[in-house]
Amino acid sequence: MGLIQILYKYLKISYINLWCFSFLYTRYLIPDIDCENLTVLLFGFYFLILKKYPNKFKHPIKMIIYSILFQELSHIVFKEKTYMSCYSNDKNINETFFKHIIWLIPFEIRTLIS
Repeated sequence: MGLIQILYKYLKISYINLWCFSFLYTRYLIPDIDCENLTVLLFGFYFLILKKYPNKFKHPIKMIIYSILFQELSHIVFKEKTYMSCYSNDKNINETFFKHIIWLIPFEIRTLIS
């Protein structure tokens, strides 16, 4: 949500354009139809929250930093190996990293549903 807010606030890209981009991006990069649909719905939910409560998300950089810190803290507390450590030495790290960002939350939601 922090990145979405940065694109909206500083680059002046509308939420509908960002949602359309996320729709096309997921359709071409995520081969699992369930994850595609969950990702599009999730981004739609993010855009709805950001549009409805703009005053709650005034500091997108802080949102990104806090989310990274809390995620790393979670890995430390639960002694969990990160997924990124599996592909950090791969030559396609950038592509895999962006797919990882898009896939992560819908995959977790689908895992909870199953």
